[in-house]
Amino acid sequence: MALYRAGRFKQASELFASVATPQARYNQGNAPLRLGDFENAVTAYRDATRQRRDWPEAEANLAIAERLLKMQQDEDQPQEPSEKPDEVKVDDKGKKGQAGKVDIAEQTTELWMKNIVVSPADLMARKFAIEAQRQP
Repeated sequence: MALYRAGRFKQASELFASVATPQARYNQGNAPLRLGDFENAVTAYRDATRQRRDWPEAEANLAIAERLLKMQQDEDQPQEPSEKPDEVKVDDKGKKGQAGKVDIAEQTTELWMKNIVVSPADLMARKFAIEAQRQP
């Protein structure tokens, strides 16, 4: 546990792997989660929940790790547009208009704020991911 508290998550994970208790598997899931190794975190949390049923903390961390793993996999895969354009047209009418000033930054910020849908679990998951990226 001292290695984990000292931020030496890789060494802590290896140490927890040598012990076959549900608590060790839970802690073994916490270490790779902090490192951004979501696949190993999911595996460890699943082992912990199999060894000890009805463990809300382990189940919650498993859900976070699975969500982060899915987000990581979605980011790794390039997305193709779902529809191709029917035709491309060039509009010359826009050149005849009057010059005006539009505050795009304000409109973009307002639109962005309206579209935010985040749960507390998503916030914690993202926080762990950012902290894991900052670790040397």
